[in-house]
Amino acid sequence: NVFGFLEINRGNNLTISECTFIDGIRGIWLRCGADQTLSNVTIQNNILTDLRDGIYVGASQESVTGDLLFNVKITSNTITQGKGTDETDGGDGIKLIKKCNNLMISDNYISGFIRDAIDMFAGGEKTIINGNILADSGVKGLDIKAIVDEFPISIWGYNGHNLVITNNIIENNTTAVSIARNVNVDTDYNYFIDVSHNQIINNTQTAVQLYGKHIKIADNFFMGN
Repeated sequence: NVFGFLEINRGNNLTISECTFIDGIRGIWLRCGADQTLSNVTIQNNILTDLRDGIYVGASQESVTGDLLFNVKITSNTITQGKGTDETDGGDGIKLIKKCNNLMISDNYISGFIRDAIDMFAGGEKTIINGNILADSGVKGLDIKAIVDEFPISIWGYNGHNLVITNNIIENNTTAVSIARNVNVDTDYNYFIDVSHNQIINNTQTAVQLYGKHIKIADNFFMGN
């Protein structure tokens, strides 16, 4: 299966619950179609294992410009054992890819992915990441990118703006949290990000790596990084 076990292109008021996805490329793909809308989606209490990417949110085609995906809740899922051997063939537990906003990612257990537990690649404005366990990732527990020269806002939407990252346990990754700045565009910053009340422990390189503006780092517990 080169796509998703469950692939959704449009709809409103959808719930995906109590399912098990094993041994594939992507478990659940919210792949909004051209000029379509996906909204008010809940993904809860599922098991996703032995996949390259667990949950993939957003379309990946640059030519699809009218799509919009919003009000998504991803909660209480177990997402483990990512496929692959290195960054070229591995994937992420949850990947936010394009034009997705107003998301809640809460109370998930995400472990054992070759790249990141949660990768905010080119989407995810107005997102709350709360109460998750993000563990044993080969690269980062949480990666918030900024690459608008390659992925312009007019096509891909905003990324790294208005985020709350709180009450998570982020452990045994290479880097726990990365908030990036685009090195090619000096004015391209992530901003309005609150990182608070997290336990960030036993990550092998950096606990929090950040560039940006209006970022709050407060009331976190750091140990063994």
